[in-house]
Amino acid sequence: MLDFGKAENKEPKVEKTRCPRCNGTGRVRRYKHIDGGKCFSCDGYGHVWLTVEVPVKPKVVALEITLQRIRDQAPLQDCFSYARSSFDTNFAKLVTALGNPSDPSATVSIGDVAKTYGASFAVSWATGIPEIERRTIVRMVLPTVERIVAATEGHGLEKFVSELRKWVNGDDTVVFHRSVVRKAFLRAEDPTVCVKRAGEHLRAISRTGTAQRPDNIDAPGVLNEARNVYREIARRQGADRVQAAEIEHQRQVADIVAVSPPLALKH
Repeated sequence: MLDFGKAENKEPKVEKTRCPRCNGTGRVRRYKHIDGGKCFSCDGYGHVWLTVEVPVKPKVVALEITLQRIRDQAPLQDCFSYARSSFDTNFAKLVTALGNPSDPSATVSIGDVAKTYGASFAVSWATGIPEIERRTIVRMVLPTVERIVAATEGHGLEKFVSELRKWVNGDDTVVFHRSVVRKAFLRAEDPTVCVKRAGEHLRAISRTGTAQRPDNIDAPGVLNEARNVYREIARRQGADRVQAAEIEHQRQVADIVAVSPPLALKH
């Protein structure tokens, strides 16, 4: 899957065109008493030179990472070996799916990572892809916030999420002037607080630019807060909290795969 990132800067194109003020005549009849009606917009020449925006092909950024980079993310072995063992098992699954390549620069998609390591790891590692656009990161996690806003009656985030969807779909006229999510020190498990925290993370991610500072982009925070919402909703309904969170996690994986289809784990 390719992310059409920031386009390269090119010299503006200048074109000769008919003067809109005098319609190409070089004279403006109603001002004929001033310098013979000479058009001062074109200096009497009947044409002007205008700068024209040159459509440029956006720079293509592959939503892929190398096996070596994944290997570099391996956790230190803890006393029970659980973290490292699980990581190595998942890594072996990816390598096998790729046909056991010997080249560590072989790549897999962010979708492959989501299906293997989970949604949070996938969006976290995606932010480290050079020149990836924030819009792409938001595209991966926005459906999650849309779901929790719908499930919890919004809490004032409906307009923000609606505008963000327009921005993700290519509307560059959308401007996010300020945070629409206030910070509050309330009970951590309260769905209202979780939704607002998820919205705050999303607002931060959506600031214009590429994802050059992963420490400022907490995409996993959006996904984690959403799972907290569903855990608490399940608890209040007397349902299985773990199952509710896992169902949401699988939806999150599907959202990421929709943006970055798997290269290795296609089935």
